[in-house]
Amino acid sequence: MKRFVIVAICILMAASVALAEKPAIDAKRCEVKIGHGYVDRDYDEGFEISVPPPGWTAVVTDTNDPTYTWYQDSYNPLEGTYYADCLYDYDLDPQDEWLYFDHVLQAGETHLNFGAMASYYYAVSPYQNYNTYVTVDGKIVWDFFTDHATDTSYEWKIYDVTLNQSEGDTITVGFGYVGVDGAEAAFDRVGLNGGYTPPPPPPNDVCEDALPLPNGDFELDVDTSLANDDYDPGYGGCTGYSAAGTDLVWYTDLDAGQTITVLMYADFDDSIYLVTDCADVVNSCVAGDDAYPDGSTFTYTATVADRYYLIVDGYSGSGTATVTGSNEGNVTAVEDASWTSIKALYR
Repeated sequence: MKRFVIVAICILMAASVALAEKPAIDAKRCEVKIGHGYVDRDYDEGFEISVPPPGWTAVVTDTNDPTYTWYQDSYNPLEGTYYADCLYDYDLDPQDEWLYFDHVLQAGETHLNFGAMASYYYAVSPYQNYNTYVTVDGKIVWDFFTDHATDTSYEWKIYDVTLNQSEGDTITVGFGYVGVDGAEAAFDRVGLNGGYTPPPPPPNDVCEDALPLPNGDFELDVDTSLANDDYDPGYGGCTGYSAAGTDLVWYTDLDAGQTITVLMYADFDDSIYLVTDCADVVNSCVAGDDAYPDGSTFTYTATVADRYYLIVDGYSGSGTATVTGSNEGNVTAVEDASWTSIKALYR
C-alpha cells in the first residue's frame, strides 16, 4: 500500500508546479533539485565511473530486494554527473548497506572529507528511522544524526574528519546506510588530503555588509552556494513560506512614493523579500514572493522614507540565479563602490 501512496505523492507534487505548490518536507525521494557551486578541492572518488567504484566493495543486506542499496545516481549530484545514492525500501525490510575501500595513506593525507546529504525529517526530527555513517577501520567517525550541518532535507554539505592514522598505514573506509522506513541518502566527492576548509561567504552575506542595489534598471548574477542561512521571513509571512536556503543582501534608500520591482529566476526554489529591519525580518518585511519552482517577483511602493534591504533567499537549497528589476531608490553609485563590492555584483 505504501508504494502506491508514495507514487501518488510524486504525481501530485509534479502536478502542483502549475499551482505554485511546495514539495512536501517529508518526501522520501521526490525532493526538488537544489543548485550547488563546484568546490575546488582534492578528491579521491566522485563515483563518476560506477557504484561501487573500481577497487571498492559493497555489502548488501537487503537481500529481499537488492535494488534498495547503494547505486550510481545522476539526479542531484554535489559535483560532476554522478554520486552514490541509496533509497529506502518500500517494503520496510531492514537496510544495512555499505560501501568500503582500502587506502594506503600518503604524505599529507591527514584528513578524510566527503559530501553527504539525507533527510532531516526522517533521520533527525521528528523521526529517527535511519542514519548514515562513515567509518575508518570499523570505528564510526561521522554520522548524519550527530553531525548534520543543515536542517534542510537533501541539502549537500561537505564534512571533514581528521584521521588518527599515520603515513603508510592502510585504512579501511566505510560508508553506510542503516535503518527501516528511512529515506534517501547519498555521498559524493570522497577525498583524502590535508583537510578541507570551506571558502568564505560572499561579502554581502549579512545586512551589515549589504551591497548597494544599482539605481534604475538592474541585473544581478547571483550565486548563493557559499552564503549562510541568516534570514527567514517565516511561514505564512510576507512570502507565504519559510526560507531555509542560504541568502544574500542588497540595500536601497527609498523615499515615500518611490518604487522597486524585483524578479528572480534561479536553478533552485527561490524566495525574495524586502525588509526594513534585519534583526526582525518577520515583522519588518514589506513585500516578498516565493514562487515555485522559481520566478519570484514583487513590486513595492514605499509609504515612508527608509533604508530597505532586499534579501535573495531560497525555500531550500542554494545555487545560481538572475535577479532583475527597477529601483527608483537612491544608493551609492556602482563606480563609487569598493572593488570588492563591484566584483560581488558580477560574480
